[in-house]
Amino acid sequence: MAPLTDAGLTPYRAIKKIKNLLGPGKSIAVFGIGGLGSYGVQYASILGGGSTVISMDRSDEKLELAHNCGSDYVINLKKISNIKDEVMRITAGKGIDVVIDCVGAESTISDSIRVISKGGTIVVVGIFGSLMKIPVAPLVINEYKIMGSIWGNYNELCEVIGLQNQGKIKSNIRKFKLDEINQAIDLLKQGQIVGRGVIIP
Repeated sequence: MAPLTDAGLTPYRAIKKIKNLLGPGKSIAVFGIGGLGSYGVQYASILGGGSTVISMDRSDEKLELAHNCGSDYVINLKKISNIKDEVMRITAGKGIDVVIDCVGAESTISDSIRVISKGGTIVVVGIFGSLMKIPVAPLVINEYKIMGSIWGNYNELCEVIGLQNQGKIKSNIRKFKLDEINQAIDLLKQGQIVGRGVIIP
């Protein structure tokens, strides 16, 4: 239950905000399959109404987790030369209707803008970056939207706990003893924890 109050709750709120934009023939992408992203993929599958779910990361191990969480397609950003070409191939030239950016770095926001569909929505929940650069002409011409979303409220947390109790979502955790906390922090900084790390006193 420990990761649900943060990693489990944050992408849930984000996807609830835009679920009215999803459905058959639509697509939703999750950038960054870490603690937040692994839940985000599951919520995209549950709340997406039949939307195609696409996961993007730089780690095969994390993308394998995304596939196990219900992602229809996975894209390793280290192994492709042009992200837009790959997305257009998957979406038959349309682009992605909704992007959930669980990283929030300048590079992922730039990639999100590159692959968003006309009239699409980018939701930023990660805060690894400090600034975003948005090209004005594509924003105006393609009429896409960028919004932020952070954490959630008590009622949403109850809904998330309910989903886990019903077996609809699973928490992918790696346990650490209290005296292993420095190791856990180092692995987290290196991006080596798949899912979420949990300290067990």
